Amino acid sequence: MNAADSLKEKGMQLALFNESDDWKNQFLAFIEQRARSLPMFRMEDIRADWIAAGHQPPHHSNVFGAIAQHITKRGIGVAAGYVKSVSPATHGHPVLQYRSLLFREAA
Repeated sequence: MNAADSLKEKGMQLALFNESDDWKNQFLAFIEQRARSLPMFRMEDIRADWIAAGHQPPHHSNVFGAIAQHITKRGIGVAAGYVKSVSPATHGHPVLQYRSLLFREAA
């Protein structure tokens, strides 16, 4: 890991550490709920759905990126490659797309 990546990781962990456990738990439950209905998803989609549902954003926008690591750690989804973002907040950069491990097609 180079110095820039190390600083990025430290910053994300600091943002996540400073967020309330209640907010983090609610948001992770929301990710799981959405992953049950989506075969593929991006964090920017989950973030937009969270805000559209009337939930409060985290204290800092970096929390969204930092909490994304829990998607794979908790078995919610697996990385499925990068796609171009659609959110203005990500400035068109490639974003990671996940394949949901919780999605089940209706019978």
